Amino acid sequence: MRRRRSAARAPEDRSPHPGGEEAHAPSIEVSFKHALSFGPGKLRLLEEIDRTGSISASARRMGMSYKRAWDLASGINAAFREPLVVTQSDGRRLGGAVLTDHGRHVMDLFKRLRAAALGSISEEFSAFRELLADDGGPPGSDG
Repeated sequence: MRRRRSAARAPEDRSPHPGGEEAHAPSIEVSFKHALSFGPGKLRLLEEIDRTGSISASARRMGMSYKRAWDLASGINAAFREPLVVTQSDGRRLGGAVLTDHGRHVMDLFKRLRAAALGSISEEFSAFRELLADDGGPPGSDG
């Protein structure tokens, strides 16, 4: 089986904080009991699928296994009334994955929700952040 070589990863692709968030930036996650937890990691997976057209390429770029990415995409699809990601095969290649219009709408809505939430807590968050140790760990720890 032939494998395509992936493009070299840019340093920002390996950010330990999904979505390129800073170490001391708040992270917003939307959770619905028994249905879905959607946050920066799943948003980034959808963005990568949209960018690469492939679940496996997205998984590689995010440093996760294909199975993990596939399971996440399947779980996201199961949680919504319409699929956000669809896989396809055109007979000439193994296939790929695309984000649906509904998937793009969900991504946009989450980004707007995140911006509104972060905007509404910016003052309190700044005050909270000022109380953290420089490395974010407990005083006296080596990290």
